[in-house]
Amino acid sequence: MISLKEASSYFYIGIKKMRRMAEDNEGVFALFLGNRYIIYRPKFEEYLLKVMANSRTEQDAYKDFEDRLSNVEEKLPEIDIVRKATLNKNGKFTKRDIRELYPALSVSSIEGSLRKLVKSGELKKEGLEKETYYARLK
Repeated sequence: MISLKEASSYFYIGIKKMRRMAEDNEGVFALFLGNRYIIYRPKFEEYLLKVMANSRTEQDAYKDFEDRLSNVEEKLPEIDIVRKATLNKNGKFTKRDIRELYPALSVSSIEGSLRKLVKSGELKKEGLEKETYYARLK
């Protein structure tokens, strides 16, 4: 376990970005103890490796990481966050895909936002239950 300041210098990430990541990933790799965040380094390293593993090249990994950091920095309503996530997806995607991009959003928030986007005609819903996926219409 390391402090935000230590994690910031260890991983070469700005303290403000590190704090926002900790706030949005509390329980994943960050704990709020008293009045400060503590980072569980092995879990944070897993998170970073997962981001990098999903990218094809090192340059893609850095771009993906920067995208995730920019996602953390913005404070938008849930529906706008989900809308932004769907704009970045090509073809079919699931609730799980959005959850991976925005772990701070609850499943019910994602479901509600997807329902509203389907109703407004921005998305198309196909499949049932666990095999449900969505596609952009606009």
